Formats: sequence, C-alpha cells, structure tokens
Amino acid sequence: MNRINIFNLDIGYSEKKYVNECLKSGWLSFEGKYVKKFENEFEKLIGDGFALTTSNGTTALELTLSTLGVTYGDEVIISDFSFAAPINAIISVGAKPVIVDISKSSWCIDTDKILKSITKKTKAILMVHTYGIIANIEEIKKISKKKKLFLIEDCAESLGAKYKSKLYGLSGDCSTYSFFPNKTITTGEGGMIIFKKKNHFEKARILRNQGRKKNNKNFFHIMPGYNARMSNINAAIGYAQIKKIKQYLIKRKKLFSLYDYYLKNSGLFEMIPVPKNTENSYWLYTLKIKNFTKSKRDKLIVKLLQDGIETRPAFYPLSEMKAYKKYIHKKYYISNQISSSILSLPTSLDLKKNKVKKISNLLIKHTEKLNKGLKYK
Repeated sequence: MNRINIFNLDIGYSEKKYVNECLKSGWLSFEGKYVKKFENEFEKLIGDGFALTTSNGTTALELTLSTLGVTYGDEVIISDFSFAAPINAIISVGAKPVIVDISKSSWCIDTDKILKSITKKTKAILMVHTYGIIANIEEIKKISKKKKLFLIEDCAESLGAKYKSKLYGLSGDCSTYSFFPNKTITTGEGGMIIFKKKNHFEKARILRNQGRKKNNKNFFHIMPGYNARMSNINAAIGYAQIKKIKQYLIKRKKLFSLYDYYLKNSGLFEMIPVPKNTENSYWLYTLKIKNFTKSKRDKLIVKLLQDGIETRPAFYPLSEMKAYKKYIHKKYYISNQISSSILSLPTSLDLKKNKVKKISNLLIKHTEKLNKGLKYK
C-alpha cells in the first residue's frame, strides 16, 4: 500500500542548482549572497518593512522579543491554542506568558479576553495566525495602540494569506515566519522577521550575529547576542522556493477547493473559519469534526493510517501541558473543545484529484461509523 503523507517536499532543479553554487563557492554559512537575495525577495513579497533571516522560526521569535526589550518582569499575552514556539520564546527571554483563550468563530485569540488580561506589566501581544487564519487584526491593533503595547505576529502558518484582497504580512511592529519543511515554502530549517522600523531591524541584525556589528572588528561584541543566523545553503533553498510561491498558492487553493467539494455537504464537518475580508493561506487542510470527542478523533486517525493515509491532530492547548502548568490559572474551554475534534488532512502539492477523493470518502466512511458507535474488528 502506498502511504499518502500529510506533506511531501517540493525540491526541484533551482534549489539544487543554487545549493551547488554555494558548495562550489566554498561559502556555506552566514553572509553568503543568497542570504541577502532571499531577504530582498521576501521584502518584495510582503511589500513592507525590513526582512531579516534567522536560523529557525523560534529564534525569530526570541530575537524579536529581545530586540523590543522584552525581559524579566514583563508579561506577554499569547493564545492558548498554538504550537509551543511562542510560549517557549517568551520564557527564554525571562518574561511571563499570559495565556488567553480563543474565539470559537475564528480559532484565534479572543480580543475581549486580551483586554481583561492586560496589567501594568504587559509589554506585548504575541498574536498567532493559527492554521493560516488571520486573527481579528483591526481590533488587536486598536488594543495594542491604546495600551501602548508592542504587537508581534507569528505568521509561521499564514504566509500567503490575504487581508482585504492583498497579501498579508505585517500589521504590527514585526512579524515572524518559519521555513520548516512542512511550511508553505522551506529552507530546510530557517526563519524570517519583518520589522516595521529600521532601528529595530538594525538592532536585531547585531543581536543575530552574537552581538557584533557588521564590518566591526573581528570578535568585538557591543552587546550580548545570539547565533541566530541563516546559512547561505538554507537561504539558497529559500530563494528558489520564494520564486515559486505564487504557483504554490494557486495549487494549494485548488487542493482546498477539491476537499471542500467532497466534504462540505456531508454535514459531518465544520470547515476552517474564514473571517471577514480574509483569505486563508491554504497551508494545511484542517477541519473540525462535529460532535466528536478526542478519543473518537484519535481512533479516526488510527483507522485512516491503517488505510495508508497520514493525518494530524490539532496542537495540544498550552493549558493542557505540564510544562506550562505554572502559567495556568483558569480553564480554557474553547481551545480545549476545538483542539479535541480537529483533524488535518494531507496537503501535498503533488496530491491528485483521485487521491483527494479517496481520502475524503474514507474520512466520511470512518466518521459515520464512529458516530454510530459501530465497533471495528
């Protein structure tokens, strides 16, 4: 049986060509020509701000927080329903994460609950556009401006999303991106920050390079910093990938439309939210299974895997993990409810119509069987 993976890489001629150029030049690490090329192309794509490559999406978040002066004694507001990178980054700079529940209608952070969570110690809001869904950006911008808070956007899953018909990328002080292999474009490992202000960009560039200024004396450091640099090889892959992003997004949109065609009218699922004036990034086809418990969802994952189809559960809410127990002071009902019944389906660019139909039919079949309480042999 040929397994259908949740995601397959698309690495072609250009990626191999540019990587080979790096190998031949002998310049494999930081400050090679592809680092700047990739940053320039990313700036053009977003259409705003100053782009800075990083070693991964988590170091992008850490670097951003340090650049903005977030440190011990500060609080940063984040969503309960997210991958762990944002909360880990906040803890790593010594700040306290303040976890907020999500909105049922958007799966993103609840704006009303943001207001109730702000204290004198609040320094920033770190907003995650979960599953490529654009959060309530206008309201959150108003809150951050009124309360004089930094607004950081985690766009790891939202590259390619649109707001008011334009490609979305930067509304706050800065946005961070991840180029892990399962993202819209990849560098193998890598990240990017887009800063609104040039002085933040310049500071982050120094911090990224162990606290050294460009063209400064070798081994002379003007501030404590990180090694958060992207290699020339990783940037070469990213440069090839970003040239193909428009065709990637077209293919992903068609794939999402196919899934919608086969699944929407079954009555078994709630499709991914699409807030007003937004368009999803088509990162990972994700849906909520109606009236499903976590145990049923997990049984469904096993049954589909037995059929050769890899699927993925949702992120565990931060409030459910012991690692963050000291930051949990209340119940997060919506994130727990949503995460327990979410399923992500294969979203590879090479997925053909007949495979999408097969996945959809088997998903419906097993969901109906589990809903009826029928036992599997």
